Amino acid sequence: MAKSQLILADGEEIKGVLEGELFATSTNPLVNLLMHIWKIILMIFGTKAIAFITVTNRRIVVETCKTSCYVFEAGGSFETILPQGIASISYSFVGTLCGCFLKKYMVEVATNSGRSIATVVKGGKKAASDFANLMIAAVVR
Repeated sequence: MAKSQLILADGEEIKGVLEGELFATSTNPLVNLLMHIWKIILMIFGTKAIAFITVTNRRIVVETCKTSCYVFEAGGSFETILPQGIASISYSFVGTLCGCFLKKYMVEVATNSGRSIATVVKGGKKAASDFANLMIAAVVR
C-alpha cells in the first residue's frame, strides 16, 4: 500500500488520516457492475489510485497517488483545502447489500473546486463523526 508523502511545516502535526482507493460509484446497479469489472481489470494490471485525506492542526490536504504495474509511481497530486474554500464537511452511510446490510460510512468534503469522499474502514459511525469533527476544527479557529 502506498504511503502519504505529505511534508509537514514546522510546528504542524497530523491529527488524523483517512486512506482509500479512488473508485467511481453510482446509484445505478448496471454502472456499478461495469465499474467493478473495470476495477478487476485494473487490479490484474497492477493499476490503482489511492487518496489520503490528512487533517493537521493547520490545514486539510487531499493527496492522490497513482501506481501502475504494482510498483511504479504513475502520478499524484496534493491539494490543500483553505478554510474559505470549504462549502461543507459531512459524513453519511449507505447500505451496501440490498440497501440495508453492511453499512459503509463516508466522510465528504465539498469545496469550491469539487468533492472528496473517503470511506471509513474501521470504527463505523463514531470514527466518521470524529474525523468530520477533526476537519471542522482544523478549518474553524
